[in-house]
Amino acid sequence: MPKITNAKGEDISTRSKRRREFLLKHLGPVELKVLEVGALDCPTFLKSEEEVYFADYFSQSESINRHQNNSAHNSSLIVEVDFILRDRALSEAVTIMPDLIIANHVLEHLPNPIHWLQDLEKIAASSAHLFLSLPDRSHTFDYFKPLSDAVDWLRCHDRAQEMPDKYQIIRQIYYHCDLNHARSWAGDLPDDHLYRMPMEDAISRAEDLARRYTDVHCSVFTCDSFCRIVGDLQHLIPWRVVHAEDTMPGENEFRVLMERTS
Repeated sequence: MPKITNAKGEDISTRSKRRREFLLKHLGPVELKVLEVGALDCPTFLKSEEEVYFADYFSQSESINRHQNNSAHNSSLIVEVDFILRDRALSEAVTIMPDLIIANHVLEHLPNPIHWLQDLEKIAASSAHLFLSLPDRSHTFDYFKPLSDAVDWLRCHDRAQEMPDKYQIIRQIYYHCDLNHARSWAGDLPDDHLYRMPMEDAISRAEDLARRYTDVHCSVFTCDSFCRIVGDLQHLIPWRVVHAEDTMPGENEFRVLMERTS
């Protein structure tokens, strides 16, 4: 099993090193069976560290084809996927019982976060932890979007929502802001969101996109607002926050460590 340490090798990105520092700080140098969801080309741990497994919607070859012209990803570093989730819930696809589940910049894309968190609990070891890195609205294109709250999550859960709906897509395309963490930390903040199209055009486009799965940020957070949602819905979410680290200078994500409540 991999041992949580401060990795120094060139095979680990700076962002992954910082995530490992957080885990080392709060879990200690323990050996764990690790499952990472949606790692793409930025895994927190490597296959060479033994019991490390990866789950994703696409296979490795499919992801390489999808991202080979995407400057945001290095397609040559995309990880080999052990469990493909395309038409199955994670609990149906995964055949191991991990001690640590990792999902970096995943949960904000999910149309039904409560269901996903419940599904993770089905495969987790009894003393498992869940580590999440999530984008901070203050330093991303979500800057002008309203923060999600417990009612948003509850509505999606009650509807058993499987795809982003029209309203989530409208919010994504209408309130999208040209902002990244370099600009935000430099104090170069917009004073109004940049309308890319009239609202009626955004509605029309969203109605078309909602006919098929369209990837958007279904939820928008700060560190405090995320912890508040989990606390408000603790009767439905089988994980509780045990450590949270607000966004560090120069970054665009906050980090949360959760543990099983059942």
